[in-house]
Amino acid sequence: MHWLRPAYENEQAFVERVDGVLRPGGYRLVASLLPGRDQAVAVAGFRVSDSLAWGHHLYVDDLSTAP
Repeated sequence: MHWLRPAYENEQAFVERVDGVLRPGGYRLVASLLPGRDQAVAVAGFRVSDSLAWGHHLYVDDLSTAP
């Protein structure tokens, strides 16, 4: 996620924002991990929601891969 959101260079600030603000609103993170690697090779931040315009839908806020 660092390459997509460089403003969150501080890992603790990123975790606090996700856990304290975004997650209570339905935001979720998923990652793709490879055996033997410590860091994810891809990550997606998304939320499932309902609206009049789109009905029940999944909205992807963040989608990033390692360079």
